[in-house]
Amino acid sequence: MLFPRGQPGKWYLIVDLSSQEGGGGSVNDGINPDEFTIHYITMDQVICLVSKFGAGALMAKFDVEVAYRNVPVHLSHHYLLGMKWCNQFYVDSALPFGLQSALFIFNTIADMVEWILVISYQIRD
Repeated sequence: MLFPRGQPGKWYLIVDLSSQEGGGGSVNDGINPDEFTIHYITMDQVICLVSKFGAGALMAKFDVEVAYRNVPVHLSHHYLLGMKWCNQFYVDSALPFGLQSALFIFNTIADMVEWILVISYQIRD
């Protein structure tokens, strides 16, 4: 499905990678959600951090809506992300919205970037 992105001429492609109830055989059916669970920081934790650093502290939030699209899918998995539309075949070569494991995979990469910043540049919370 295509959805407008909030900017003229910009669209999201969202592919349903889940089967209907009782269907089976979808891409997401082959992904164990227990292996790709992610827990977000709570508002209470954010408030504690803000209190800890006090006035003048800097805080940032990143919108990662398009960040997934920068993470390539291994060539051996491309066949799982193919689709046919208007008699043309398309293969998604980046993490798509709708993939059960996409958030976990992206978060793993973000954690690695954070580790590099902490170790190499002594950026700490």
